[in-house]
Amino acid sequence: RNIGGAASPQPLGPCRSMDGTVHTAAAQQGRVGSVYDRICRALGNISALNKNSAHQPCPFHEVVGFIIRCFSENCKFDANCRMRYNKYSITAGEESAAMDKPMNEYAADAPRVLRDFLTYISTIRGKSEKTAHEYYLDLRLFFRVLKHNKGAVDKNLPLDEIDISDIDLDFIRDITLSDTYDYLEYMAQSRPTQQNSNHTNYGLSVNSRARKVSAIRAFFRYLTDKQHVLEVNPVSGLEAPTVRKSLPTYLTTDDSVRLLESVTGPYAERDYCILTFFLNCGMRVSELVGLNLTDFKDDTVRVLGKGGKQRTVFLNDACLAALEQYLPKRLEPNEQDADALFVSKKRNRINVQTVKWLGKKYIGQAGLDPKKYSAHKLRHTAATLMYQNGVDIRTLQSILGHSSVDTTMIYTHIENENMREAAARNPLAEIRPNGERVPVKQPKNSDK
Repeated sequence: RNIGGAASPQPLGPCRSMDGTVHTAAAQQGRVGSVYDRICRALGNISALNKNSAHQPCPFHEVVGFIIRCFSENCKFDANCRMRYNKYSITAGEESAAMDKPMNEYAADAPRVLRDFLTYISTIRGKSEKTAHEYYLDLRLFFRVLKHNKGAVDKNLPLDEIDISDIDLDFIRDITLSDTYDYLEYMAQSRPTQQNSNHTNYGLSVNSRARKVSAIRAFFRYLTDKQHVLEVNPVSGLEAPTVRKSLPTYLTTDDSVRLLESVTGPYAERDYCILTFFLNCGMRVSELVGLNLTDFKDDTVRVLGKGGKQRTVFLNDACLAALEQYLPKRLEPNEQDADALFVSKKRNRINVQTVKWLGKKYIGQAGLDPKKYSAHKLRHTAATLMYQNGVDIRTLQSILGHSSVDTTMIYTHIENENMREAAARNPLAEIRPNGERVPVKQPKNSDK
């Protein structure tokens, strides 16, 4: 409160207003230096917490997180920053409401210990809000099942109605590895795959269960190694289910052309552009939905991938032509989605489910199997076709936004055909045990 030699103590203001203006004690004195200003911006986010001692203090890891984010060269006080700022900043007449506001609106029923964990993985670990949301859903279900199994609620109460806001450290300290096994058994045997359907199957997939195990292990590691509120990690020996890697399903070049030719209807230009981006850029559905007009520059587009990681994707002539055809037909969006590239008929940013539905629709119209192919399979198609035509694995990793090249290596399955052809071309392949020579039928080159 006495930063920069101020004559009298002054509270630091917010880190930025919405128009980008810096409001700090230092800025008012005209003494904003590069590092100095960033620290002030970070502290400005949390200084409001000191105004009223009745409120819980900001956790230390959030203080560090704010400073780390504000030291980023690309800190532009984006949506994530605003969300955290709104949690801890105070404006006139909003003191109590701001202090009680949870990190995420969806986690209103989360106990404090869970909200702190969600803040930690978003702020310190740099996980995306989507990942934090998924962790919340996984851990909420985990606590609900445990409360049911331990008799903490009426046995007849539906799982989805069990309140977890009363979960505290005493409850967590009583959790054992056996409790976790019971939970995973329920996931594997009894959990409906479609919650709102009368014709659902039961038992979640291995991939779904592996993600839930990941959330549980991360939560208890946080409590043990970061918060030090647990002396022993009860799930340290918990193993994730073995996930079997399957070869990606993809369209051939001819099938891809048929898919593009199947696009019709009042929004044909938009839908054609969407499919073209999938097939040429290999974007994820969520990445395509999140594209903004301001993300484009010349023949490149900035893509926001998993974990908030940005990458630059180059647009080929097909993408540029599709974009040029679509933009004049683009519907004028609502104000909140003014920058969205792809707009729905309701003039909102097109959502993930709509894009998935469009993918299935046109796959069916092209005479392909919509049960076998999906919008995500178009990403596999782009990756496979690029690899088949000479793109090296490291470049492909960058295009797809994979954090590990091991994930990209799955597309090397197409080498099997090349190796089969190489084996057939060996002149000794004609020799049979009786000495007879039998001409070898050469395999046909195929991209499927």
